[in-house]
Amino acid sequence: MMEQCLGFLVNQPLDIRRTWHAAEWDDFLAFVLFLLTSTVLLYDSPLFRKSPSALWYQCPQGVNDQQTTSTKLNIARAIKDQGKEIVIFYGTQSGTSYELSRHLSRSMFQRFSKTSIVADLSECNYDSLAELPLSVIVLFILSTYGEGGPPDNAIQFDEWLDKGLSRHPPASLANLHFAILGLGNRKYQYYNQFAQKAQKRLETAGCCAIMPLALADESRGFTRGDYSEWAAQLMKDLIEQYNIPEQLRPYEAVFEVEHCDSPYDNQEASRPNHLQRGAKLATSHDAIYSANIASITNITPQAEQTTLHIEIDTAHLPRFKYSAGDHLLIWPENSPYEIQRLSQLLGIDHDEIHRPLQIRNKDPETKSCWPQSVTIHTLFKHHLDIAGLASKDLILYLKEFAPNETTRNNLNQMADNYRDLSTACSLNFASVLLRASGPTVTWTIPFSFLLENINPLRPRPYSIASAPAVSPRKIALTVAVKELNPGSEQSAWGLASGFLLGVQQSLKPGTLGAEIQPTPTLWCSLRRSKFKPPASNMHPIIMIANGSGIAPFLGFLQHRLRKLEIEGGVGKMFLFYGCRDEASHLYKDELCRMHGAFSGQLRLITAYSRKGEGYIQDQVRSRREEIRGMLCDEKANVYICGLVNMAGTVREELLNTMQKKEGWTDAEARDFESTQMRMRKWQLDVWG
Repeated sequence: MMEQCLGFLVNQPLDIRRTWHAAEWDDFLAFVLFLLTSTVLLYDSPLFRKSPSALWYQCPQGVNDQQTTSTKLNIARAIKDQGKEIVIFYGTQSGTSYELSRHLSRSMFQRFSKTSIVADLSECNYDSLAELPLSVIVLFILSTYGEGGPPDNAIQFDEWLDKGLSRHPPASLANLHFAILGLGNRKYQYYNQFAQKAQKRLETAGCCAIMPLALADESRGFTRGDYSEWAAQLMKDLIEQYNIPEQLRPYEAVFEVEHCDSPYDNQEASRPNHLQRGAKLATSHDAIYSANIASITNITPQAEQTTLHIEIDTAHLPRFKYSAGDHLLIWPENSPYEIQRLSQLLGIDHDEIHRPLQIRNKDPETKSCWPQSVTIHTLFKHHLDIAGLASKDLILYLKEFAPNETTRNNLNQMADNYRDLSTACSLNFASVLLRASGPTVTWTIPFSFLLENINPLRPRPYSIASAPAVSPRKIALTVAVKELNPGSEQSAWGLASGFLLGVQQSLKPGTLGAEIQPTPTLWCSLRRSKFKPPASNMHPIIMIANGSGIAPFLGFLQHRLRKLEIEGGVGKMFLFYGCRDEASHLYKDELCRMHGAFSGQLRLITAYSRKGEGYIQDQVRSRREEIRGMLCDEKANVYICGLVNMAGTVREELLNTMQKKEGWTDAEARDFESTQMRMRKWQLDVWG
């Protein structure tokens, strides 16, 4: 019918009256519906979406720069208009740099009575830095993301370092006095590379460094400690070298906290808020949802470490659509024990902890990250990381509220022994108060102080262990229950894995007659990943994992097996997997089942470290010729998922394999690796 209608319009002159009499009503109706449907589909297609990556909407070179620059914040003008002398720029991916920048701003105010501008690097006109007067101090807290690149909000600043600095003669930047703190993890290959690049480029351009570049190392878990040491040295240098006088101020609250009688929605108040992390939402799929936990199973009952297989039911979330290789962000909850312990130390009774509050920023230009109406109990349970490691700065700040001199001395001792103490016990906020004053003392601390100095709860990312082609509405996760401070005087579970372990234990069958418990829920968000299987099912792949790093490869294999059933072909696959022993081998039966279903196209190679089989890199080395053939002749993609130490040794082994085959120098081998990474032929999903 549609073909007849279209043919009629093509072959005959478009005469409305003639067409009206010649066509049937249903033909016209079908044609109109066809036009409407086509219009909607085209409008909703990527061609018509104004995303940053859409070439359709990119401006010609120069025009876009002009428009962007004109709307950016002119730092020199803002400094003059607001009468401030300090600028703190942050480059952040997860929000840590933002939180430390806000903390540094408060510290500078309390130490020198000077207010600062805390600036998002994505919102500033960098050329205006050349217009700053000599008295202004410019500070940067920069994280490194991915393969040594800038975080998302510092991409334009990185481009300015490469191209924009050359527009300014060195003399014009002589007034720019700066200091940089880099945030990174030494276990990663490109440790703090972006901060190092920024330091070098600014110095080369004629800017004056207040102090040498400082690097915080998260591999030891002391980012806040490294920040504290850098901030202390910075303030010392400002006093001694720049003659900035100290003007110590007592604590001044940033937030106004008042009781309110507005309606209280417990579900809405418990919803996490992206704003509290200081990171902007990149895309709409970052929305936070409340999802049901369908099941939690301990899949390593005989192993030393508990590992959970979790299924999240998203049947009631029609917009929640994932792909193989994506991550699910889970917001954990603080335990009732920690909530009760901290409440008792602060003298908060049952009525007070459940009474609604309204929290407002005293600075009208700063948007509040807290719900409109919220209770202390909800804040302690869903929003504040009361179980997290207390910083050295926090311990020292508490001296202002210490009930007696003995407590102040204890806090000083704890700060002096901070590194040893934090590795020997679970040193959270309540533990600090207990160690300083004992269990019988009640502290009087402004609630605004807690909001400012206890970090917000952050989501924990987990690789999805399923594929939408097989399980579109149930998302599988693999969670290894983490033990903190193992073998110490006070060990504890990781917050997220401990929370999920508690849910798993509560779901165990109870006694006869027990009440039916409501379905447990959690707050979660989908994070897109570039860690994806090839589009072609025939493309060969090499997958390498240890521990719970097997999770995304389950999704890969499910995806490929489903395509095999539909298309009838699949490329060669190697899966290297390392764990302690057979009891720790995750999804062994499932992998064996899929091995048979792939009819010889999947090779499974395991390494049980405690049975003398070595580690993954040893298994890779023993199959060097096969891997060399897949890499050189078949152009296989390589995927590595697991601990960063494992990833580093495996990458070295793969490079050695290629280097010996091709006769490359070390530099040529590194260039090859960089090319493979850039082309996404080699992909990593690792953690430290």
